[in-house]
Amino acid sequence: MNSDIKELFFSKNNLDFTFEQVRKNVQNNNAYDINKNRSLKQNYNKMSLLVFDNMSIDNRNLVNLNNVLVEKATHYFNKLIKNRKEVSPNSSSVQSNSFPSVNNMNKQYNDMLQKKNQTKDHNQVLHKCICPSKIILTILTILTIHELRR
Repeated sequence: MNSDIKELFFSKNNLDFTFEQVRKNVQNNNAYDINKNRSLKQNYNKMSLLVFDNMSIDNRNLVNLNNVLVEKATHYFNKLIKNRKEVSPNSSSVQSNSFPSVNNMNKQYNDMLQKKNQTKDHNQVLHKCICPSKIILTILTILTIHELRR
């Protein structure tokens, strides 16, 4: 079931459909067509990987994935275009070379995965060292022994 959702979510038709929704949202908000810049479409495809990987398995269905992708991508592109317009207010259009490259998105994605793995490793070490249930059990044992000694 999960592989079917993954195939549907990453299908060309689905990504094109959701990208078109994002394009319309950004066009309405910023009067800028993100189709003008090919790297933005590539960034969008990278975002889809992030959305899929960060979505909990329980919530991972096509509707949720598409909604989150459209919401996050729209926010990202709106903010990106707004920032670029603020940097060059005299320019009537946003220059295409002012957007992050696919390599930059790859680096951000890889950095995020590395941090996620480091966090998991750290949490596992903490869990081994200080497991709350073990602490509670130890406290209860001490209290019980103390009560028995009275």
